[in-house]
Amino acid sequence: MKVYKNEQEDDLWCEYGSAYESIRAILNETYPPRERSEWSLDMAYARWSGDRYTVSTTFTRFDEELKDVVMVGCNAEGNRKSEHIITVCGKPIRVEYDFWKKEYSPKIDIK
Repeated sequence: MKVYKNEQEDDLWCEYGSAYESIRAILNETYPPRERSEWSLDMAYARWSGDRYTVSTTFTRFDEELKDVVMVGCNAEGNRKSEHIITVCGKPIRVEYDFWKKEYSPKIDIK
């Protein structure tokens, strides 16, 4: 398994361009970019299993309606023998950045 961080987005494009383009397309179609806030790659994982591969990604952005940072995960599955790529995205969740761990985690609403 290979891990890509935000600053390695160009490497992800080069190595898994079709899968990443497919992810970006469905992400922007399902959750269009906002005027002041676009989706930013948080992290991606690419793993091979025989001729099949999976690219799993997480993206963050500031949601103006919620007035909070949200994260969404997307996956693309492809095959070395076919150009067909299956892509899905989950639903955005509210997150907060943990400066100690240097990663996002789900925000816990205290009521």
